[in-house]
Amino acid sequence: MIRRMIIVIAALVVVFGGVIGLNFYGHYKYAQAMAAYANPPQTVSAMKAPVLEWQPTLQAVGSLRAVQGVDVTTELGGLVAKIDFNSGDHVKAGELLVQLDVSADKAQLQGLEAAAKLAEINYKRDKGLIKKRAISQSQLDQDLSKLESARAGVLQQKATIAKKTIRAPFDGELGVRQVDLGQYVAPGTKIVTLQNLQPIYIEFSLPQQDVNDVHSGQPVTVMVNAYPNATFEGKVNAIDPKVDPQTRNFKLQATIPNKDERLRPGMFADVQVSLPSHPKYVTLPQMAISYNPYGDFVWIVTSTKGKDGKEALTVQQQFVQTGPTRGDQVAILKGVKPGEMVVTAGQLKLKKGTPVIINNSVPVPFSPNPKVEEE
Repeated sequence: MIRRMIIVIAALVVVFGGVIGLNFYGHYKYAQAMAAYANPPQTVSAMKAPVLEWQPTLQAVGSLRAVQGVDVTTELGGLVAKIDFNSGDHVKAGELLVQLDVSADKAQLQGLEAAAKLAEINYKRDKGLIKKRAISQSQLDQDLSKLESARAGVLQQKATIAKKTIRAPFDGELGVRQVDLGQYVAPGTKIVTLQNLQPIYIEFSLPQQDVNDVHSGQPVTVMVNAYPNATFEGKVNAIDPKVDPQTRNFKLQATIPNKDERLRPGMFADVQVSLPSHPKYVTLPQMAISYNPYGDFVWIVTSTKGKDGKEALTVQQQFVQTGPTRGDQVAILKGVKPGEMVVTAGQLKLKKGTPVIINNSVPVPFSPNPKVEEE
């Protein structure tokens, strides 16, 4: 009896031990599977942080203005008798643009010239008579005054006729004609715009803290959205000596060669003023930086050995201090050493210690002067 009970108890111990052992083994395997599932390798892009030489710049926005540009108007009113240009023409300084009717003015000029000639005859005759003391000196003085007044009247009338002959004040390109033949134009009426586009000015402003960093002759680069893949080089030619007390900015003017006349007055432009120093920075793509209110950071890729002795790549979070930016690039002042492997894409799925697989088949933008691709 006792022997039978011992056998039953032993059998029960074996059965329950096996059940408990299987349960522990199942939990162990489940924990292993969950651990592997919770932290699977993630595919990211990464690069070694290079040290690059930078050309520091000051950024601004400005407007293009013609070196010489006017709206051609008339100082005196009159009827348009002749139009000697077409819209869009290139003209030279002094070329006739518009002639107003001067028929009445020329007739008046003839009368003034006749009066001046008579005054001259009277003066010459009285000048001979005074030697004979036939007239007084005061009479001769009056004759001289009348002669000079008559000559001044002639000059004034010629000036009036000249003002009704409207000529190009300088070389340039004409705009769209604003008057028609036979039209009466009042003083100040716009006839056509005239712009000298070679070269062209860019005018922009910088904050007062940059006043010691700029000087005449400094290189500038101009970009306009009308030509997204083009840059235009020029030099600073003038710096306003006064800082605006309202904005605390000061104005600058740079000259840009414009032989092909692609740049036009009034265009909005981005301006980069190149500074003389050339510092070197650890440089990363801007996509590599995770910007946060509590601090900017990157993911550093490190090589570690697993329990099986094999090397594996994992990531660690590293806070950084960023510096100036240019295009797709950002300078790293603190936090990343030259040559360290930094994640450049795929950061959202990472946490401390996450194993990673590096795949750089899709390039990350890393150009100091990115271009807009045309479709």
